[in-house]
Amino acid sequence: MMPVLKVLTFALLIGWPTYNLCIAALALRPTPSAHRHFQPGSLRFWVMIPALNEAKVIANTVRAALELHSPLSPVRVLVIDDGSDDETPDILAGIRNRRLHVLRRDAPDARQGKGEALNAGYRKIRRIAEVEGTTQSTVVGVIDGDGRGDPMLLHTVADLFADRRVGAVQTRVRIQNRKPILGLLQDLEFACVANASQSLRDRLGSVGMGGNGQFVRLSELARLGGSPWSSCLVEDLELGLRLHLAGVTIRYCSIASMSQQAVVDAGRLVRQRTRWAQGNLQCARYVRPLFGSHRIGSFGLIDFLVYLVSPWLTIPLTLFVSARWPSWSPAWPPARTSVAWSRTGPRRNGRSGCGSARCSFPDSCGGCSTGGGSVTSRCDAA
Repeated sequence: MMPVLKVLTFALLIGWPTYNLCIAALALRPTPSAHRHFQPGSLRFWVMIPALNEAKVIANTVRAALELHSPLSPVRVLVIDDGSDDETPDILAGIRNRRLHVLRRDAPDARQGKGEALNAGYRKIRRIAEVEGTTQSTVVGVIDGDGRGDPMLLHTVADLFADRRVGAVQTRVRIQNRKPILGLLQDLEFACVANASQSLRDRLGSVGMGGNGQFVRLSELARLGGSPWSSCLVEDLELGLRLHLAGVTIRYCSIASMSQQAVVDAGRLVRQRTRWAQGNLQCARYVRPLFGSHRIGSFGLIDFLVYLVSPWLTIPLTLFVSARWPSWSPAWPPARTSVAWSRTGPRRNGRSGCGSARCSFPDSCGGCSTGGGSVTSRCDAA
């Protein structure tokens, strides 16, 4: 058992840096662009913005989302007010635009999680699309309450949807407030590390969905029933897994990006990342379905396992390596052993010596020219 654990541990120690070198190399290459361009007006976009007490940012977010509209990519905005008790409802009521829709949720339905808010918005959009007969041409996007999209965001996303095989697209994410050190580090995380990982997954067929900047065909969401998003703590990641299992192709767009506010308070950041880690642990239940799915490629399956199984192995392997590493490594510094020399050969811990005051090893040297002997090893008195 121990040799197996040793091999596994060393394989992980070598494999993880190798994996990161691969995604770093891919970060230098742009993701494959769309091979065709969409027909103007062939797609209709709905952008959902879940909001809970977002009075400080909701007005700018809504206006920025409405400005994504163009004759080539028409867009309507649906804000799901999930029981806000600040000035968010009043601010939304003051924005006069026929392309803005507001869905107000009150207790006991409100504040049941982001997933439930998105499901309520999805059902409203689905009803409107069924009446208009636009279910097949409608794409639903999700933007957080502090999100901002590039001016050509929808046009770039629409180019990827020109391929009918593509059912969902995830865009790149950037950070707006980069001056605080925590904001800068999160921008490096999203714009570099996550971007490189997603670029690799775009080639492996394992792109993950994020909470900001995700776009899915309404027809593909309908295949998942009335509640595509779950109550999982990382409902976006789980949605991506369900889409993959349903055989939906998900592409990654690194050209256009969504920007958001970083969490720069250390306490709130720890709580956020703890919630994400717990959500990843919840998604481990999809490991068996992924193994049994004929729609998941071998390399894609390996990537799924890396980020679904590794959270469960991190702590046990860390404790195991910490406990066993001293027994695997030679003692350092090595113990010094005194060797005494005599005219007939070495004798450990002997007391005979050459007796010379000029010798550096007078107690262990068995003989040298100064002591009358012929042995000069380990003696510098000669």
